[in-house]
Amino acid sequence: MSHFCGIQLLIKDSACLLEALIEMGWKLEQIEIHEPATNLYGFEGDKRKDVANIIIRRRFVGSASNDIGFFKESDGNYTAIISEYDRSNRYGDTWLNKLKQQYGIKVVERQAKLKGMSVKKSTKEDGTIQLILQKAG
Repeated sequence: MSHFCGIQLLIKDSACLLEALIEMGWKLEQIEIHEPATNLYGFEGDKRKDVANIIIRRRFVGSASNDIGFFKESDGNYTAIISEYDRSNRYGDTWLNKLKQQYGIKVVERQAKLKGMSVKKSTKEDGTIQLILQKAG
């Protein structure tokens, strides 16, 4: 049985986190939102002591996987709660960096919209994402 690891993220906006998770392939109906935080479950369906506010249940993560969660800390930042098993397979540093990248894009898009700007996104050959902001009108 693998235990869960906490990875602190510089992510505060839950709406942008949800949008980033959707951008990465999950459907909104696969993501649970809890207030207060609720328990995560391991790959055998065992209830763990770890809790999270935003949860992707193991059935959506992978057949031998555990739940993936995001716990809102007292400072407002989210900590990703991911098992050692899942971190070593598909949801390690590369996945977390992609999530943080998508989150950043969602924050920029939201702020641009609030300021009456449009965002054009393009991906370069090396995978770099370029955002171009333009004042509407």
